Amino acid sequence: MRVRQLLPYTPESTAEVDLLALAEKMLIAIKPARPWHLRSNMIATIDGAISGASGTSADISNTVDLQMLAMLRGISDAVVVGSRNALIQPYRPLPARPRWQHMRAAYGLAPAPRLVVVTNSGLPQDAACFTDALEPTIVLTSSACAPQKLAQMREVAHVIVTGAQTVDLSAAMHALSEMGLWRVLCEGGPSLLSAFSAQDLVDEACVTTAAIWSGATTTAMTRDVGLPTTTAPAQMFLSHLLIDEDDYLYARWVREQR
Repeated sequence: MRVRQLLPYTPESTAEVDLLALAEKMLIAIKPARPWHLRSNMIATIDGAISGASGTSADISNTVDLQMLAMLRGISDAVVVGSRNALIQPYRPLPARPRWQHMRAAYGLAPAPRLVVVTNSGLPQDAACFTDALEPTIVLTSSACAPQKLAQMREVAHVIVTGAQTVDLSAAMHALSEMGLWRVLCEGGPSLLSAFSAQDLVDEACVTTAAIWSGATTTAMTRDVGLPTTTAPAQMFLSHLLIDEDDYLYARWVREQR
C-alpha cells in the first residue's frame, strides 16, 4: 500500500515514502537531552477509540500501521509494554527482522530490541513474553511484588525492582539506559503511557489516526492512574505527517528541546 508524505511538504512529497530511509532519518535525528529517549506509539480512531470489539488495537489497525510499528521497533533498543497488554495481545520476545539488520548493525543496535514488561503484581512463568527470547525479557516491577513471584520471574527474566508500591519509571529508565537500552519505544497501554506522562518522561509521540468512526462511548489514549502530574503540559512539534491509501494518518510529534 502506498504511503505519501504530507508534511513537511517538498516537491517529492507525492512520491512513495521509503520506510527504511525514513527509519534511518529518525534514528539519526534522536538527540537525547537525558540518558534515554522515550518514544510512544499509539493508534486511535477519529473519535478516539484505541481498540475494537476484541479489546485490542488489531481491530482498528491496517497493513501500513503494522509496517510503521515494525519500523519503530527497528530503530529501538527496547520495547516497553504494560503487563495487561503483554498478556492480552499476547506479546512475545521480539525477533531479529532481516529488513532492519544492516541499519541496526551500522548504528550499534543489537539484532533485535529487548522486550520490557512493567508489572506491579508479577507475571506467570509460562507467559508468552518469556518464551524463545534472543535475550531475556526484562521485567520492571516494584517492592510491592510478592517475593515468591519475584523469585519465579527471575528464573525466566531479567528483573529490575524500582519503587515501593508502584514502579518508579524514571529510575527504571535510568536502569535501562545503563544497560545500553536508551532508545525506548512505549507501546502502551493507556495506563502505562499515562504513568510515563505523569513523570514527564515522554520525548516523542507517534500517533496513527485510523480512518474509522467507532461510535464508542468510552475512548482514551491515556487514563487517570492516580499519580500526581509533576509538570505543566509539554509543547510538541509536528515533525512529519504521512497518509496511506486507506486515509490513515501517521503523525510524529517531537517535544521541544529541554
